[in-house]
Amino acid sequence: MKFLCVALFVLLACGAMGAKSKSPKQQFVKAHKTKRKLHGTRKLGWDADIATVAQKWCDYLRDNNLLEHSQGSGYGENLYKSWGTSSDGAATRAVDSWYNEISDYDYAKPGFSMTTGHFTQVVWESSKKVGCGISTKDSETWVCCNYEPPGNYGGQYANNVLPLKTVA
Repeated sequence: MKFLCVALFVLLACGAMGAKSKSPKQQFVKAHKTKRKLHGTRKLGWDADIATVAQKWCDYLRDNNLLEHSQGSGYGENLYKSWGTSSDGAATRAVDSWYNEISDYDYAKPGFSMTTGHFTQVVWESSKKVGCGISTKDSETWVCCNYEPPGNYGGQYANNVLPLKTVA
């Protein structure tokens, strides 16, 4: 019995030590994929150059304690800030927060709204690439994601913000 307990402990310990948490890149890609799949929207590919731009902006926001959009990057952009939480899981929390704006989106009147712009960018069909950054300071976390091509273009919502797929 003693041997069995020791063997079980070793297996559990080795499994825990061998378990790898997903990198922020993997977390961002997976979180977007999960939400976009609900709408039948294509997967986003990760772009390291776009991620570098997002990370620089995130660092700027952190260093200046701001939450405002960058100007002239040419990318679509979603921003998120949390207080009192770890940066672990920030990618998923940010994408979930943006996606939750779906409750205010009116598919019968497709278009931009200040209350749904993050959601529409997350699921924007013609966006093909994403790059994101995370910055922390004390108990605050900033998340910046950039999208290429950008979304939220007037007159293009009906073709790019697809309704939820029905499950048969």
